[in-house]
Amino acid sequence: MVSTTINLIDENGSDKGTWLLDRKKIYHNAIRNKMPFENCIAHPSIMIRAAVLKELKYDQRQVNIEDYDLWLRLLSRGHIISKIDEPLLLYRIHNESVTNLYLKKKNFFFKHFKMKRIFLAKEISAGRINGFNLIVIASMVVDLIKGTGKALKKIFTK
Repeated sequence: MVSTTINLIDENGSDKGTWLLDRKKIYHNAIRNKMPFENCIAHPSIMIRAAVLKELKYDQRQVNIEDYDLWLRLLSRGHIISKIDEPLLLYRIHNESVTNLYLKKKNFFFKHFKMKRIFLAKEISAGRINGFNLIVIASMVVDLIKGTGKALKKIFTK
């Protein structure tokens, strides 16, 4: 799979800068190392072989996060994800986006934890236990700790 870096724009098309994580993780090894902990791919910028997508498909149980699940499955199964180090997409940020409505307004650490649990259950039941999946397990611990911290902060700052 190949992706590109992106430039951010607002509802009016005005420049909103760059996504720092997007620019830091360009090459396969950097993407592979970061992906268990955080999604560093802008979904609209990807190109993927049709045969690979037909084989793996998006998992409909992974509502509003099916792309991240697919990236983990690709990497778990030895596929390469890289980026073109040139912003080829203007990514519009607005209040009604899936990211703003479903991920940022909720505790996305818990959302990531749940997605990774479903991902790992499928991989382990298929006998795919590898180093990458062990790192995903470790990242779930991080998600749980950060999610709990965020939930407690919300409770105590009301």
